[in-house]
Amino acid sequence: MAKIRKIQVTSGVYWVGVPDARFYVLCCCPADSIKHLMRRGLIVTTERNGVAFETGPNAILLSDVLVQNGGFANLSEFPVLQMLYRQGMILPNHPNNTGEKPMLIGSKEQVKAQMQYIYRGNYGLISEE
Repeated sequence: MAKIRKIQVTSGVYWVGVPDARFYVLCCCPADSIKHLMRRGLIVTTERNGVAFETGPNAILLSDVLVQNGGFANLSEFPVLQMLYRQGMILPNHPNNTGEKPMLIGSKEQVKAQMQYIYRGNYGLISEE
């Protein structure tokens, strides 16, 4: 049976890890969630095959409540970029590039909105209109 680890990172933000399944979920991603994970020691620098990179979540559970404690609850752009680049999930020939991609979990509407948010944040507006 897989051991599940649940840690409260900060108010309203949790980390759920299932190490045997290599599944690590950031539950809710308000501003500065990556910084909070680092402070709690849930994102650390490691090394494999002589390449240093960060550990961290590989999935984000989006909140159905868009605003919590006066702040936006689903700001997934920076956590996803941390997964892709600082963890090396998307970097060619990186030891942590196994073909797996970050996973967004939540309602269809929230996942679609976050995908658009991440795309727009990386590539800007797609038309002059």
